[in-house]
Amino acid sequence: MQTIDVLIITPFRRPDFRHAIAPTHPAEEPIDSPALRVSAICENSGLDTRLLALQNIFVGFDEANDTDTLRQLLGEARPKSVLFVSDNLIASRSTATVYGIDVVSTILRESLNVPIGFCGRLATTAADQVLEQTPGVDFAITGEPEAVVSDVLISATMQGVSALVEHPNVITRESSLKGKQPEAAFVSDPNLLPVPAFHLAERSVELLLARRAFRNASVPFSLRTSYGCKFRCKFCAGVPNWTDYRTLSAENFGRDVDRLYQVFPDTAYLSFLEDEIATRDLAHVRGIAKVLLDRSVRLNGLYTHSSLLTKEVVEQLAPVVDKVFLGLDNPSDDVLRKMGKGQRLSTVLAAVQRAREGGLRTHLEWIIGSPNETIQSLITSLHSICVLLASNTVNSINTYVFCPHPGTEYREKSGEHGLIVHEPFHMLESGGYPASSTGALTRNQIFSAYLMSQIVISEIVDARRQSGTAGKLPAPARAELERIFAEIGEVDG
Repeated sequence: MQTIDVLIITPFRRPDFRHAIAPTHPAEEPIDSPALRVSAICENSGLDTRLLALQNIFVGFDEANDTDTLRQLLGEARPKSVLFVSDNLIASRSTATVYGIDVVSTILRESLNVPIGFCGRLATTAADQVLEQTPGVDFAITGEPEAVVSDVLISATMQGVSALVEHPNVITRESSLKGKQPEAAFVSDPNLLPVPAFHLAERSVELLLARRAFRNASVPFSLRTSYGCKFRCKFCAGVPNWTDYRTLSAENFGRDVDRLYQVFPDTAYLSFLEDEIATRDLAHVRGIAKVLLDRSVRLNGLYTHSSLLTKEVVEQLAPVVDKVFLGLDNPSDDVLRKMGKGQRLSTVLAAVQRAREGGLRTHLEWIIGSPNETIQSLITSLHSICVLLASNTVNSINTYVFCPHPGTEYREKSGEHGLIVHEPFHMLESGGYPASSTGALTRNQIFSAYLMSQIVISEIVDARRQSGTAGKLPAPARAELERIFAEIGEVDG
């Protein structure tokens, strides 16, 4: 067994219903960059570092069948410190990882007495609660860990957890009990960060490919080219520096892309940009697009906002991006206003039209079961999804279960928004059972509406593929859908 300084782990989540049915279901996410960037910082600081992308290896972790394999992987090296890493800004990539952190740290504690910490959005929004939930973990790095992770891990590795008690950006189990409120670390200039340590992902890619039932030839990766967001949606914003927009230069983005393909010329590809808002700055868009065009790289997608999808942005993206992902989230202008989305349905449809005219495909993200949702608005959503797809107004739509993530207004002021939070951390937007309910909707009704939406999306897209664009669709049978939702909401006698 090799002794190393640091083991970096991306923790898995509980499986969604797809991966509970089939753990090797083909739906999978890219290998994200945060852990790769943190690993590079550790290596550049002289720390012997190893990475395990467990979030990607165990997309559908099953304790009954996978625990022995997990123990074997964790036993391949003996680290002097361990750090769990998830995304600093994107809640859906962080909240549900508490499960994986607990499972893995418990196994590590069977043979190790070393500092174990975590970072990512949860370390900023709910560090105290996570430390309480995960007795095997010692500390959390608050904020954007890239700014301080080398100092923290060198101290932890050389001196132990006690050396971290006074660190301004760290909360330990001891300092948590004393009520410490750490400062959030901040990456003022992402251009000072090193190239992600893609080479440390080679073992994880090998394991991921070996576990696949559908033997696709390559593994998707994602990269971040900007930090921060212009908008403060109530279900999304909630960390310090959220609106401090910072960009990676085109030169440094190109450096990152080149390194990915040098390490994985045949077994990986750049699939997505992790940016909350990738198109806020036109000059940045031009630089990113040129990097991709010069290297003949075409992304599966990136996120943007309807107000930021201008004609000029479309012109830049069309040659290098398959689809832009727009968060419509709800077709009701009233619901959108209450969410703080900064848009109306008409502005989204106008952006979609601009994209179409410029040869760029569009994808809509849709939230099911938000605090202002009612049975009537659910019915409107389901019908609107059918209309937008059947008419080929948009190329694709995906729906998500609403999640009251820690740090967001909906979570921190849940009572004011009529929310009952049933699961503080087990939140899966894609395929998870709802973590909350409202006075208008039960968890069963929300989940049923989500499943209905997934069915109609699949079937409408299939019908469109076979028969082409549909004519005008009739109005929904609201009374019948109301009856179905009413029965779903009842408790069986």
